[in-house]
Amino acid sequence: MPSESTMSKFKIIARANALERGLSRYFTGKPCKHGHVTERQVSNRNCAACSNIVHHRYQHSPKGEETVRRYWQSSKGRENKRRMNQSPKGREANWSYRQTPKGEANRQRVGAKRRSSETYHEHRNRQDRERRLDRALDVTQPDHDPARAARLLARWNARAIKT
Repeated sequence: MPSESTMSKFKIIARANALERGLSRYFTGKPCKHGHVTERQVSNRNCAACSNIVHHRYQHSPKGEETVRRYWQSSKGRENKRRMNQSPKGREANWSYRQTPKGEANRQRVGAKRRSSETYHEHRNRQDRERRLDRALDVTQPDHDPARAARLLARWNARAIKT
């Protein structure tokens, strides 16, 4: 038998009445075959709790995760993410999430993953080499050594020819 708190949350309405009124959900007050006492969808008579469970199970399956990843990498997904991040609501949600322990852990994990990638290290090494070369070629530096600058420049040009 449904609890009083569940019954007081929803108003009992027949599917036919919900259909007439253009509602997307209705409430019978009876449990579904899995025991959930909650709203049902007018379109297919499914229990809302069961639908959420099925959706969650799919989203966290390998196939579902791949589908979600492909969506966010598509132009439509990137555009939606950009639009959400630029809205005040999106910025607030992002900031709130980053303040939670889960958000902080995710930020650290992503940062560590980025720093451990090969392209990151190639980029940092190239930046360091460029900085050293710029400093060696700068004649205004007190420790300017023309011979060292020539060696670095020759090495730099040899690397550029290889790639």
